[in-house]
Amino acid sequence: MTTTWDQAYNILYCLFDMPQPRVEKCKALFKYAQGTHEGCIVELGTYVGCGAIAMALGAPEGTKVFTVDDYAQRKGWAKEPYDSDNEAIFHANVGKAGVDVTLVKKPVQEAVKDWHHPIGLLHWDLGMFSGMIRDFWNWEPLLIKGGVLAMHDTFERQLGSFELEEEAVKTRRFRAPVHAGGGIWGFEKRPGVVFCAGMSRSGGTLQYLITREILERAGIGRGIGHGNQFQYQKDSRDVLIIKKEQAPTWATDMVLEGAADVVGIFRDPRDVAASLVEFREGEKEFKGFNVSDWRRDIAFAINWQKEWEKLPDVYMTRYENAREQAWGFMAMDIAGHLGLKLTLIEAEDIADTWSIPRTLERIDEIKDEGLWFAREWLLTRAHIGRGKGKVNRWENDLTPEDATWVEGLAGKEWMAAHGYRFAEVS
Repeated sequence: MTTTWDQAYNILYCLFDMPQPRVEKCKALFKYAQGTHEGCIVELGTYVGCGAIAMALGAPEGTKVFTVDDYAQRKGWAKEPYDSDNEAIFHANVGKAGVDVTLVKKPVQEAVKDWHHPIGLLHWDLGMFSGMIRDFWNWEPLLIKGGVLAMHDTFERQLGSFELEEEAVKTRRFRAPVHAGGGIWGFEKRPGVVFCAGMSRSGGTLQYLITREILERAGIGRGIGHGNQFQYQKDSRDVLIIKKEQAPTWATDMVLEGAADVVGIFRDPRDVAASLVEFREGEKEFKGFNVSDWRRDIAFAINWQKEWEKLPDVYMTRYENAREQAWGFMAMDIAGHLGLKLTLIEAEDIADTWSIPRTLERIDEIKDEGLWFAREWLLTRAHIGRGKGKVNRWENDLTPEDATWVEGLAGKEWMAAHGYRFAEVS
């Protein structure tokens, strides 16, 4: 049965002194708990259980609530005593409230080491202590995308976790804090990584560059090109934009855990194959050898695309619908998917930065320098050209046998679901 705030207040009033600031704090935590539909609820710093009980009363049915405290003897910021007597009072209060709260009796530094539950709401109520920032970086990765970090007393320098609030804002991993009342400030978690999972030869590099431009202009992320999990761990304080045609397990696991978002683009796989044939010929002409065969490449591209599409809440653009005149709208859609807002003027300015004429100028620079690849832009000298992105080019550039083979790789269901007709076989 759903508990209303009035019902929750009556329970809390019977257990605790409830001056107005505490009422507002408990109401804020109750409301945040009500909105926690994924992941568990965790409180760091228990005392006698007021906050934990407020969250347990608001938590949706089936959502687990944990509170972490070692109950070592010490004094809080207001000189209130913490000891084993508080633990006994906590258990008594939980029993009287009739809620299910699991106490993890460990220091927060130890509890995090073997924590395996994704967190939807993290209530940080630890006050000030040495090592606080280090503990923040141990717990923060467990908070899922869209999850809330609720911190108490963060904007009073002499109280609680002001330094922690500054750290959270500085990371750009959270949206702007919202004051929820009672000294509680809520920070909504952004994904730590945005994967640009464009299908090979489908405009994925363009989409990566546009996504990178959106997030870098907003001051909340930076592009690192073809990154890997080790680079993510090394740079985990930043929102990273990574171009990733492949769908490795470490990346898909991050998406499933809510730690990453996906922006992607797909294309008729027969046109991808035709483009790969031309790309590999240009590569062979420049390097004197082929790095790989187009048939192998298209097989991988199709399989990787299907793996990305299995994931939840993935933004995918159809190449044929993303012609140059629509790139501004694509930029707006990408921004919206990532929780940002762009005006059409801003979006068109970003799209113009990576228009075909400007991109061709960059490719000319690559040629002038005698290079095949420019790491800054992820562009090669054979990346794009006039007419290379033509829709249905496969009808002229692939043999009927090759077109049928590619169709077989993609499968009838995938082709039909993505709006691509099968070749007519005479």
